[in-house]
Amino acid sequence: MLKRNSKKTIFSIFIVFFILAFAGGFNSASALTITLDPLSKMTASAANNEASNGTSANSDFTSLPGSGSANVIQGTIPGGIYTDTTASYNFTTPGAGQASFNASSSLAIDFATAFDWSITEHSTLFNIDDSALYDLSGTFSASGAVTGGFIHLYLKNTDTATMVFDTGTLATTSYSISGQTGTLVSGNYEFFMRTDLDSRFPSVTDSGLSTGTGDSTLLITEPVPEPTTIALLGIGLVGLVGAAVRRRVKKAKHYKQ
Repeated sequence: MLKRNSKKTIFSIFIVFFILAFAGGFNSASALTITLDPLSKMTASAANNEASNGTSANSDFTSLPGSGSANVIQGTIPGGIYTDTTASYNFTTPGAGQASFNASSSLAIDFATAFDWSITEHSTLFNIDDSALYDLSGTFSASGAVTGGFIHLYLKNTDTATMVFDTGTLATTSYSISGQTGTLVSGNYEFFMRTDLDSRFPSVTDSGLSTGTGDSTLLITEPVPEPTTIALLGIGLVGLVGAAVRRRVKKAKHYKQ
């Protein structure tokens, strides 16, 4: 029969094995689920205030997951305005346990008169059922007669109305962010990007063809067990086994004496 100490040692080893198996298998057993809301939408719009001849196009995300686009082409109107404004969206799964939301825009407008503008907006609504890691990046640039515009980029927890990240509305000629990382709790979120070419920035006297581009990506990753935690559990297991072996060797020497 096994002695009492031997039984305790075996029981301890079994417990540690169970903890290791639980730590390694829990992540795969509770895979992160991301649900996209069809109410998400894109808007592309353009207008000339003086001519009062603006047009817009909308596109919802009813075909998610996937991609979509909204496009506005406004031809020659009084004042010589021509606009080509496009918004596009793409949802992909670049790797195991990963999801990527990408929003991009392309704007072109001939600022023949003051207060002309061209805008794209993306509003992506989604839900995650567990905590997750996020990585947010984005760029905006403008060139031509009007070398500036406005951008607003944010990630918002809609359950608590809390901004995870928010640029606010920035007037800028170029903008770039990267390395915006952190942890999201389970719940509902909105990923929003607006890009805007506007003759009011930097000067109402600017006129002529201008172009702008905006691009932003939100990468969501399912957390994995930390290697250090598993390593410490493994060290603990080795220690228990080593202690059991030492006790057996010591007892064997004792009986031989």
